[in-house]
Amino acid sequence: MGLVFEGIPVELTAELKKVNKIDCFVETGTNKGNTAAWAAKIFEKVFTIELSPVYVRLAGQKLRKYDNVELLEGDSAVMLDEVLKTNSGKRCFFWLDAHYCGKETGGFGEKAPVLEELKKIMATPENHCILIDDARFFNAPLSTQRGEYPDILTLASVIDSSRYRLFIVDDCVVILPSDAENIAAIHKYVWKYDFLRARKTFSFYWYALKTGNFKGIAVAFLLLLKLYKYKDKSSADY
Repeated sequence: MGLVFEGIPVELTAELKKVNKIDCFVETGTNKGNTAAWAAKIFEKVFTIELSPVYVRLAGQKLRKYDNVELLEGDSAVMLDEVLKTNSGKRCFFWLDAHYCGKETGGFGEKAPVLEELKKIMATPENHCILIDDARFFNAPLSTQRGEYPDILTLASVIDSSRYRLFIVDDCVVILPSDAENIAAIHKYVWKYDFLRARKTFSFYWYALKTGNFKGIAVAFLLLLKLYKYKDKSSADY
């Protein structure tokens, strides 16, 4: 699963937006509104859904300066119907992050709505891009509430495998249209961040020295110099 980033992987999101020519961003689980505020700067239209009245007020204060953001209050599994209807015929970028996470967030004692959200997205004819936060919750009982998340096989069973491919990258479940452009985009991202991370470890250089791979050491060093210039842009704490 790689390094666990906090928040949406912004560089991957921007690349997938470009590849798929998507102008609409849909978020479930607004929290304080930081992700929606970021998305408003690169997407033409942003829809964000929040269950907790407390966080609706907090996010509303942050997002009111963005004319292209629509903040919706309610259960995302229900409110998503309205968003999908509004965007019928359009491809969207979905960031699914609605779940209870302590304090005054919504959903205490309830299952995360991700399965119902996915079912509704899969029922549309458009091929969307879908990222789901907290991939670790599908692989092990690590969420804040036992039984809140389905296992990864149950999640995968909801996905239309004739149209989509599923990947787990860092702490995100990534569901993309199964065309060559999207596959290339995710491979590029994984190579850049997961593969290059290995070149920051002592064991990589030790093995290269033992095997006489001096070219690999030189190339790795040059790649690392480039990595340090953009590594902090890989995700944001939203």
